[in-house]
Amino acid sequence: MNRKTLSIAKVIPIVALSVVTLFLCGYGPERSSYTLAEINSGVLGNKIVLNSISDSVIGHEFNFVRVRENTVSYSEEDNLGSNNLWSADSIEVERDKTYYISLYVHNDSPLGKAAIAEDVKVVFNVPTDTSRSIKVNGLIESSNASPNEIWDQVTFTSEEDFNLVYIEGSAHYENNGIGRGGTGGMSLSDSIVTSKGVLLGYEELDGRIPGCYQYAGYVSIMVRPQFADEKTNSSVNYYENYISIGEDNSGQIFIGDGFNSTAGPGESDNLITMDDPLISIPAGIFIAVVAGLLLRIFIRCRVSNGKNKNKNLMDFKNAK
Repeated sequence: MNRKTLSIAKVIPIVALSVVTLFLCGYGPERSSYTLAEINSGVLGNKIVLNSISDSVIGHEFNFVRVRENTVSYSEEDNLGSNNLWSADSIEVERDKTYYISLYVHNDSPLGKAAIAEDVKVVFNVPTDTSRSIKVNGLIESSNASPNEIWDQVTFTSEEDFNLVYIEGSAHYENNGIGRGGTGGMSLSDSIVTSKGVLLGYEELDGRIPGCYQYAGYVSIMVRPQFADEKTNSSVNYYENYISIGEDNSGQIFIGDGFNSTAGPGESDNLITMDDPLISIPAGIFIAVVAGLLLRIFIRCRVSNGKNKNKNLMDFKNAK
């Protein structure tokens, strides 16, 4: 049975995040930087500042997102080991290779547990665009840091058109606390590549990171390039539990799990189709239900707005 796909699917989180981050260019926002000597002399006072030291252990902390080729699985001859250096700017991708993206997180305050960054969250924006130059942004948020959001990026390039695919299960967190030990530290949720992101922390993933180097950490993900002649089904590269909606030629609406196309060259593509839908309903009923819900929300908003002109239009649930 031939079915059309309506793209209400797993791409939604990435598309939304791409819109939000269109303004990103290099690192940002514009902010003050400090030398380590200035930090130790107390220039910050009680202020929480993330990744703003100019002569830090990684160099300038404005460049906190970096990339390098994954050579760990290569032969001893091809594994570059300690010579496999991180690039803070760009890397040229090749077929059948994977790449690490690393993000450094440091609360620059020297006051330790007396100056804790709260609600620290990390997001990677891995675009689904096809191009010869693709920028991946890393974003760090904290509710009490100044500024509350900072970002940096790396660029992937090629002489051929390609897109980047996030590798499921590759997100890890390394620090001296909860992310200590194991291979690559602690595993993180794949929501790191959606607008939801993931909370970090030191002793647990509670969003709380004290100041000073001993509490700093590294977050990493892996991606692979997918070239035009390697694509088999879809370039969608996220796989969480969002829905896909499809319609067949008889007018039936099928609602089921979304797609996932993360297979590498020569691997079986894990594309979830609509052959086994979770729900099957007539298209007319589906449209009527959706239209009815939207109309109900609209009416309640109008009523609420009339009674509560000083309240937010959409705060109808709290209207009295």
